[in-house]
Amino acid sequence: MRIVIDTNILIKAVFHDDSHAQGILRCVINDNLELAISEQIVNEYTGVYIEHLKKAPEIDLTKIYPFVRLVAHGTLFTITRSFNVFKDEYDNKFYDCAYEAEVDYIVSYDPHVYDSEQPLINKAGQTITPLSSWQLLQELKGKKYHKQRL
Repeated sequence: MRIVIDTNILIKAVFHDDSHAQGILRCVINDNLELAISEQIVNEYTGVYIEHLKKAPEIDLTKIYPFVRLVAHGTLFTITRSFNVFKDEYDNKFYDCAYEAEVDYIVSYDPHVYDSEQPLINKAGQTITPLSSWQLLQELKGKKYHKQRL
């Protein structure tokens, strides 16, 4: 199963101890989910991650390791088409990658991702479903992927 992860999932997992978001990261790191990324997504991950690290009272190197592991497990896709499907234009990069990578799901906590005025279809013509991390873990329930260590 191939997914795109919105930056808010990464931040919730690492900086806010969100167990559902952590479960998604574990699934990617343990190769139970395939993460699709693009240069634009990695740039956003990096910028937002650095901002969160700067806000911390002291730099905790254990906060860097999950980020590096996640990106290392991603498959990089080159974006050949850009779309305008979300109200928040900054979220379109996630759909652009999802389209190109023919993903099954966009995992996000952002309500704009759920409010697209047009159906989300990938390059192969299949529907892309936006899900929260909890919803995707429910899809994986019984497979115990999300119980492994991060």
